[in-house]
Amino acid sequence: RTEPAHFDPNGFNQQILALTSVGKLFALHSSDGRILWAKNYGQLSTFADMWVYKQHSLHRGIEVALVSKLKASGDETAMLSTIDGWTGEILTKRRLRSASSSVVKLQPAGPSSLQAALLVDYQAGKADVLAEEEAVAEILQGLQSTYVFNVDEDEHAASGYMLASSKDQAEALTLTNLWRFKVPSGDKIVGFGSPNYFQNIYSRTRVLGDRSALYKYTNPNTLFVAAESEGDSGSPKITVYLLDTVTGKLLYSITHKDAQGPVHVVFHEHWIVYKYWNTRANRDEMSVMELYEDEPLKNSMSVSSYLFDLVTKANQTSTVSSYNPLNLRVLGQSYVLSTGLKTMTVTSSSLGMTANQVLVGTLSDQVYAIDKKLLDPRRPVKPSAADKEEGLIPYNEFLPIAPQKFVTHTHQVMGLKEIQCFPTRRESSILMLAHGIDVFYTRLMPSKSFDMLEDDFSYSLLVTTILGLLIAAFVVNGKVKKDNVKRNWV
Repeated sequence: RTEPAHFDPNGFNQQILALTSVGKLFALHSSDGRILWAKNYGQLSTFADMWVYKQHSLHRGIEVALVSKLKASGDETAMLSTIDGWTGEILTKRRLRSASSSVVKLQPAGPSSLQAALLVDYQAGKADVLAEEEAVAEILQGLQSTYVFNVDEDEHAASGYMLASSKDQAEALTLTNLWRFKVPSGDKIVGFGSPNYFQNIYSRTRVLGDRSALYKYTNPNTLFVAAESEGDSGSPKITVYLLDTVTGKLLYSITHKDAQGPVHVVFHEHWIVYKYWNTRANRDEMSVMELYEDEPLKNSMSVSSYLFDLVTKANQTSTVSSYNPLNLRVLGQSYVLSTGLKTMTVTSSSLGMTANQVLVGTLSDQVYAIDKKLLDPRRPVKPSAADKEEGLIPYNEFLPIAPQKFVTHTHQVMGLKEIQCFPTRRESSILMLAHGIDVFYTRLMPSKSFDMLEDDFSYSLLVTTILGLLIAAFVVNGKVKKDNVKRNWV
């Protein structure tokens, strides 16, 4: 059946766009999975990326950007196409100068939340702006001091670049190589990750049980790199590096003995969770790192004194620069995962208030949710009174496996490859899509429905109670007035 598109105030009903490897784009309705429309964009192309490019005001529709590569006469060229998200019709099509497949998203801007991007060719040192021609000039003005990075797993190295904008729109942007980090000879990169540059962080402090605070290290220009090598005894080991992507400075490193890749990693806000294989125990293990600012005077302040300073002192601003980084304090812990996994992601809400869950795709093609509070490096062996007040769980090296935490329940997502999460307009709700050969879609509420009424809520009882209170107030008001009149006559 066909129905007109309409605005969902909660953001639960969505249109899922699925692009196949042969170039067929499907639009699925999230409520029941029915196909709204399907378009074939050719079998001669390979596709690099697809994202929501523009959202029209008053909810009149969206435009989707599609970057594809086409081989013609032995040459490979890239093409940028914008597609109507409601009908699948191609609106614009533009040939690009570069045939690279590295797409870097830019900050959405303007009333239509236009999200442009950069198509970066690291080998040639060039970049193209992926946007409408009339918007390119404004975007170029905002690309001052823009830095990008690239991790080359074949060369086992990471590199950082600065983008030099050009006044002429006809010319490609140039990249200047600022630094290069190469792992030691014989090592190989088995995993890397970086935080979402556009994520919303609700609170930048963590209040402890003794009323002191830890200040989160939320530098978005942080790169996690895991390298595997052979130890002195012949057993493998994994070394983890934290780099600043602007300067290339090594912020922190740690080595896990008897460990090998591949390493799956999620990097969210100020914490990192990564999985590797323990060769001695023959099991999967997960390690967590939380990054905080190591400023003794700042960390020793209580929350009340910090709020007092905010109220009594004039507004003060401080500049944070990668060229003058803050001292870093890293808290870490490792846990044993009783089930094997092949993919991993993290939930993220619209404002960042909802508790996070790490979603893992198991080898049995199911999705399991691990609460972030279980992956806390500060879990004590013997909790003190302050730890109990903070809500810390006693440490146990084995992560519990609870059947009710399987998001897919008894279903299997055949050929599970990736798990994706999307925020809704309700802070408590998060949409999850797991896909492979099968597609599984559901709505998660890690902190329960704290901003919504239950489905079985009795609205009639609420209305009756309010009317009863109004009638009672009216009757009592009349009696009070009569008593006042009698008292005055006496």
